[in-house]
Amino acid sequence: MYANANKNPILIASDTLNNINIPVGIASTSSPAAITIWPNPTKDGSVHLESSTLNVEIECFKANGERVLTPFRNSTKRFIINLPEQPGIYYLVFRKGNEKTLKKVIRY
Repeated sequence: MYANANKNPILIASDTLNNINIPVGIASTSSPAAITIWPNPTKDGSVHLESSTLNVEIECFKANGERVLTPFRNSTKRFIINLPEQPGIYYLVFRKGNEKTLKKVIRY
């Protein structure tokens, strides 16, 4: 803080914030596989997925948490899913073992 009547600054107080650990996000987590999604956003609801591994469990949820696709496992590395007719934000959850990845897809 500075204060002086003639506009020349004089330091009258200072402080520092050192060695403070403040959480600012979520630590990175491991993912079950490298997942590529396109197109995103999608107009017709058809979403192409490519996974680096097989046998990844895939679920799809609306933004309100309602499950909209029956969970399934991929048997090929490239496949297509069809989102519901209603435009909105959907979340795809990919699981393999104890690892989980979440991806957001938009249908307009």
